[in-house]
Amino acid sequence: LLFCHGNAGNISDREHKASLLAQHGINVLLFDYRGYGRSTGTPSEQGVYTDAAAMLAYLKKRGEVRPDRILYLGYSLGGGVATEMAIREKPTGLIVENAFCSIRDMAWGLFPYNLFAPFVPRHFDNLGKIGRVGCPVLIVHATGDEVIPFSHGRRLFAAAKEPKAFFDKGGGHNDSVGTDRRAYFKNLDSFLASLPVSKTETSPGAPE
Repeated sequence: LLFCHGNAGNISDREHKASLLAQHGINVLLFDYRGYGRSTGTPSEQGVYTDAAAMLAYLKKRGEVRPDRILYLGYSLGGGVATEMAIREKPTGLIVENAFCSIRDMAWGLFPYNLFAPFVPRHFDNLGKIGRVGCPVLIVHATGDEVIPFSHGRRLFAAAKEPKAFFDKGGGHNDSVGTDRRAYFKNLDSFLASLPVSKTETSPGAPE
């Protein structure tokens, strides 16, 4: 699973989420975009796409990684990175979690930025791109997300093509697995079981 994190913090803040996924039998590659954590450079939209592409290339060079079992997970801002990557190089599955429709759509919901929203570039246009993704998509959003409204997740789900699934994980923006850990992994397992990969290996049950 190629994990594209959000805007705040760096990979050290995603250690808990990555650990839960690893305990569940999912191998995770965490990386920092340019300008985040120990990565040098200055972040930009095209720059973070390039960074994700470099990480994917690294994954594909590893002999133990099966190309038909590579997933992308984009969290918050990372949802835009993972969605762009899914269009460029189709994964086996795409998970978009607590993501926005676009930067402009976020501006519309924030005063006084909504006054200038018509002039805000449509950076990270997830809503415009999600319908071009050609793999199964799982949209996850927190009901009480205080950063990115729940409605953004629903709109992304509506725009995505089948096969697709939606999971309301409850909780807030920074809750790793929402309010019910067991339900989170049950929905994740259901999504993984639906993917077009070899069934010789199965995901373990949700952790206790």
